[in-house]
Amino acid sequence: VRAYVRSKIGEDALPKLYWSTENPSDIPFDALPGAFVVKPTHGSGWVQFVSDGTSLDRDELIKTCKWWLKQSLYRLTHERIYRNLKPAILVEEFINARSRHPPDDYKFYVFDGKVEMAEMLTGRFTQLRSNLFDRNWRRLEVEYSKIPPLSGDVPAPKHLDEMIRMAEILGRECEFVRVDLYDSEEKAYFGELTVSPGAGLATFKPPSYDLYLGSLWPRAK
Repeated sequence: VRAYVRSKIGEDALPKLYWSTENPSDIPFDALPGAFVVKPTHGSGWVQFVSDGTSLDRDELIKTCKWWLKQSLYRLTHERIYRNLKPAILVEEFINARSRHPPDDYKFYVFDGKVEMAEMLTGRFTQLRSNLFDRNWRRLEVEYSKIPPLSGDVPAPKHLDEMIRMAEILGRECEFVRVDLYDSEEKAYFGELTVSPGAGLATFKPPSYDLYLGSLWPRAK
């Protein structure tokens, strides 16, 4: 996916890749910056944020990585995109490392090359909250995947227009894809692409919104 993103919107949108390996014991910890992120290529939600490498329990992290490498998300969710993936471990840039907190997720639902809905996730590893918006950042009175919403006004990300542009370029060749991005003070970063959010099992409240999104699918028009 990094090669695809690089070809469509350029290297600058990608978090720096420090290391890629199938053997976590060879991660060059002494050569890494003070903060970094470790995650597998073949899973969802498996990630470790390292905000201070000097206090890191390296053996414990290596143990976690080895456990990840033995897992198959395909066996858990039956999403065929995971079926033939070769497991590996990535060590990447920690976006907004100065805050020592993971950045908020911004997820853009792209149908036939157009962003039709945006989702903002915050507190993913503490107290998860989610809000849905249209492409103009007007809040939708819809709940998704039983995640409670944030109350009050939720400001748009600093680089919303650029993020929509990026999402629509990356999603142009798909009938549907969710494009996940991060926003920092300096710029927007690429996160991931998924064609089966929530393994296709997450629900909307009210259910009529699920029907509405289905009507946006190119084959349904």
